[in-house]
Amino acid sequence: MGTALPRIVADLNGFDLYAWVATSYMLTSVITIPIFGRLGDLFGRKPFLMAAIILFTIASVMCGMAANMLLLVIACGLQGIGSGILVGTMFATVADLFPDPELRLCWLVFVSSAFALANIVGSTLGGVLTQ
Repeated sequence: MGTALPRIVADLNGFDLYAWVATSYMLTSVITIPIFGRLGDLFGRKPFLMAAIILFTIASVMCGMAANMLLLVIACGLQGIGSGILVGTMFATVADLFPDPELRLCWLVFVSSAFALANIVGSTLGGVLTQ
């Protein structure tokens, strides 16, 4: 969304809330990572992983349907919560599934590479679609 954000802000006439779009996402994401990492330890990871996917998907749809900047900021905050749950749960799940340190490292590199690739491809595709 970062590459398309200037155009979105122009369409929604919401330059006063421009910084809050990314801030709400990052703030909620950073807060939820340790919280849901610990809750996953206590109650199991699968329900939180499923909830994170559903929440992130619904929040993404809300971002796309936002009619004004306030709704966009709120939707991005919800998206950050889903992302934080997903990241915290995913790394802990890899550690649970692969107790062997070498195999665990291979899978963590694979998952981290997938996140990096998604960021590169997503930003590039977002810029192309915006144009």
